[in-house]
Amino acid sequence: MSIAVGFHNGFGNFVMFTPALQIIRGLNGGAVDLFVDEEWDDVGLRKIIVDLAGSHESVSRVLNYPSEYDVGRYDRHFMSFHSFPDRLFRAFSPIAGIAFDRLDHQWAYGDLLHEIEFYVREVRSDFGYSGPIPDQVLTAVETPLKTEIFCSLPKAAFIVVLSNGYLRTNSGAWDRKAFPHWNELLSTFIRYYGPGKDDVRFLLLGGADDREWGRTIDSFDGRVVDLTGKTGIVDSVSIVASCHYVITTDTGIMHVADALRKPGIVLFGSTLVSKNGPWNKTLYPVTSPMKCAPCQGTVIYELCEHPEECMKSLKISSIISAIRKDLAILPILAKF
Repeated sequence: MSIAVGFHNGFGNFVMFTPALQIIRGLNGGAVDLFVDEEWDDVGLRKIIVDLAGSHESVSRVLNYPSEYDVGRYDRHFMSFHSFPDRLFRAFSPIAGIAFDRLDHQWAYGDLLHEIEFYVREVRSDFGYSGPIPDQVLTAVETPLKTEIFCSLPKAAFIVVLSNGYLRTNSGAWDRKAFPHWNELLSTFIRYYGPGKDDVRFLLLGGADDREWGRTIDSFDGRVVDLTGKTGIVDSVSIVASCHYVITTDTGIMHVADALRKPGIVLFGSTLVSKNGPWNKTLYPVTSPMKCAPCQGTVIYELCEHPEECMKSLKISSIISAIRKDLAILPILAKF
């Protein structure tokens, strides 16, 4: 069977799509062709998906839709409804013979399904797959930029990746995912785990849109290395794979760290841990103490007049407490 796969969504969503993609690869008898819309408005995000998918073992080729799309070449076609319902979805679905019961598989927050489970559920529906959800695979490729960065760090350094990314839109819909207390958190981290030491390094990862955040972070006597806007997605995956610890918000880098089984913590406000949270259990979610959180998928989420309060309410003491729990399982932290 020859299967074409379409994808149009965020890069964190792609990472969560990989177990379903691994299943499709098995059904296909080998790596699949993955199509992305060549008219994708967000050129930067499109490039991230192209580069990330192109480096995944389940993808043979990343091709442009529609210029490189030959419907007669494939026996089956797959695109999740959880990808944006744009022309790529509309093109793939009728061809695949889906009787649009796919529309009944829209995200139902009441199901409390993790997004990984959601994608696999659609594969089960389309292909009759009845096996288990496979272990998530994301391979890190050593890149010259990653090698250069790590060669510039102290050899004994404890490397912590920080990420505060989220999808920037004109409406500011996802601004609520940003954490505002990074300098206080880093100051406290250093005070607890590195007094008088200079071998802790914090690497700020993010795209060009995250540069403004990077400029707000103090240098802490050279302990902070601002890489925002300086790395491609393949570089970023390699950097996360080589770090010791991750502190991140609910963003794409979190899903990369999760797929790579990196230890760390994830800061959650109004979004759902049940839907977006760590799948592989090496990252620990720290959630907002507000009584109304999380509210994603409810009327409150849409009507909230102060959506930033959820992340503002996260207490530094709670975050540090979560980090300290890792001391028992991370021997490298014992010296701090």
